Amino acid sequence: MTIDSLVGLVGSSLLVAAAAGRVLRRWDLAPRARAGALALVLLACWIPVHGLPIAGYVRGVVGDLSIPTMLALAAALASTITGKAWLDARERASWFAAVALGAVFLYPMALGLGMFDPYALGYGSYGLATSLFALTIAAWAARRYWLATSIVAGVAAYLAGLLESTNLWDYLIDPLIAGYAIFWWARRGFGVLRAQRLSVPRTK
Repeated sequence: MTIDSLVGLVGSSLLVAAAAGRVLRRWDLAPRARAGALALVLLACWIPVHGLPIAGYVRGVVGDLSIPTMLALAAALASTITGKAWLDARERASWFAAVALGAVFLYPMALGLGMFDPYALGYGSYGLATSLFALTIAAWAARRYWLATSIVAGVAAYLAGLLESTNLWDYLIDPLIAGYAIFWWARRGFGVLRAQRLSVPRTK
């Protein structure tokens, strides 16, 4: 098994375990019980079915996850076990904002909307490298350490060739986390609008 296949399967296993963790949160279990249950789920993902691990079938559906997504899934598992939030509100908002903006910039034009294809920048663009460096420095200076760390981890994994893709974008963002980030911000926006609407006094 190649390193990129292994990392891809690990990402799919984390996704399945994180989904199971969402269910476990509804039950009042001790941390050890939650940890044991999640460990069993992770092990089950590697059970071969017709010569392919169960995680391999999940990978065939969702594709390879980006490095920041894998880190977030691992952090979510730790949060499920400990019961503590894996990111504070400001860190989560800034990270999801960066992901959502990246998705809006990347995917529509990469799918043919417009004459410019930003996905091509991922094959070796000084402009993209400079932008990522500037964003990392700005995030660190603003104490958005998760955003800065996720960018550094994605770039490091790209340089090491840990995923099947040879495009830097695939190491930094994927449709799964992009869709979730956009949904998170949309839900938050609707929540703010709803709160403002309820706070306005009604006139008779």
